[in-house]
Amino acid sequence: MSDDDSNLVRALRWVMDLDPATVIEDVRKKRAAHPDEDDRRLAQRFIESCARKGGAEGFLSGLVTNPIVMFGTAVGDVAFVLRLYAHLTAVVGFLANPNYFDDPDWKDDALLMLAGPKAVSRLMREAGVQLGKQGSKQIIRKYLSKSVLVALKKFVLKWFGKRVTQRMIITKVMPVVGGVIGGSWNYVEIRIVGTRIIAYHFDGQLGSE
Repeated sequence: MSDDDSNLVRALRWVMDLDPATVIEDVRKKRAAHPDEDDRRLAQRFIESCARKGGAEGFLSGLVTNPIVMFGTAVGDVAFVLRLYAHLTAVVGFLANPNYFDDPDWKDDALLMLAGPKAVSRLMREAGVQLGKQGSKQIIRKYLSKSVLVALKKFVLKWFGKRVTQRMIITKVMPVVGGVIGGSWNYVEIRIVGTRIIAYHFDGQLGSE
């Protein structure tokens, strides 16, 4: 394993290191700030907040053009966004189900959201499970084997490396403009994935996009 691969593995471990107590406290604060809103609307507020944070992070990291620190900055940016996805998955899961953290496999949901419905559908199909056009949360969780989880982790790690390379190229070729592109990219993507997370937890569907 190369040093770059080791950095990605460590970053992915950080992404998945979620603390239920922190999630519960974040939800408590949001509910206190918006007592008249239902849980689905609160979930949307979390997504909007994370999209803004991800956009700001993407803009700042896109301004770094020093090749010596560019890789570390790109890894940090992509890891930050993935961390937002994982945190959102746990937050929305708890909003949709107060007993969410009683499930010992709750962290698997974050991995599913990181991989996305197309990758999950393909890997489940390879394991002999057909999800149909709309992947059902119930079916996915029922047939989510260890082999599929291992494959999901490998997929996410590969995607991670590819995204880091893309960020580095954009920043190097288009300094400053790369910050705008990176920020916009993060903002839009987080909103899209956030919508997927809400559908997964509140409607029981992973979707097909």
